[in-house]
Amino acid sequence: MCSENKQSLAADCPCIQVSCDIHGNCVECVREHRRHQEHLPECMQPILRGLVKDLALKVELKTVEGRPEPSS
Repeated sequence: MCSENKQSLAADCPCIQVSCDIHGNCVECVREHRRHQEHLPECMQPILRGLVKDLALKVELKTVEGRPEPSS
């Protein structure tokens, strides 16, 4: 991928981990997150965050934000 395309993709990436080597490469990012199974990619978290909070309330659990600080 040419560096101009990579910069364009990275500019649209919602992930706060901008120093990540795969920042802006969605396919590779999702592949890595699936492989490690530690957490969802940043771009997918807003989709589920509200649903998880609603579900937690129904089972009387509290939710706590544990997001990492942006990398530079």
